[in-house]
Amino acid sequence: MPSHAISGSATAFETARAASDHQHDPKADETDAAPGHWRDHALCAHADPDLWFPEPGESAHTAKVLCGWCPVREQCLAWALDTKEPYGICGGLTPLERHALSIRRAAEDESTGQVA
Repeated sequence: MPSHAISGSATAFETARAASDHQHDPKADETDAAPGHWRDHALCAHADPDLWFPEPGESAHTAKVLCGWCPVREQCLAWALDTKEPYGICGGLTPLERHALSIRRAAEDESTGQVA
């Protein structure tokens, strides 16, 4: 099944496998491409967008599984932390988890004397 045909009914494994079949050029992430270029390689671009925005009380497990397989998870998480993205699963973390990570990193930077 081509990745562009993946729907919300596909399992996390099927989605990750189909999306990972795309050729990924690691050097592409190192270029001076336009902002957001890493998103072209994101597994979430090939799955139901609603997975990344679960309703209150719904599980984020499927999105987190896909993020775990994603070749640009670190870039996604860095973007979400840099922009303080308040919505959705980014880089495998919920907004609350990203906020907690930001606080921990700030405290670590403060304790080591580093400027954030």
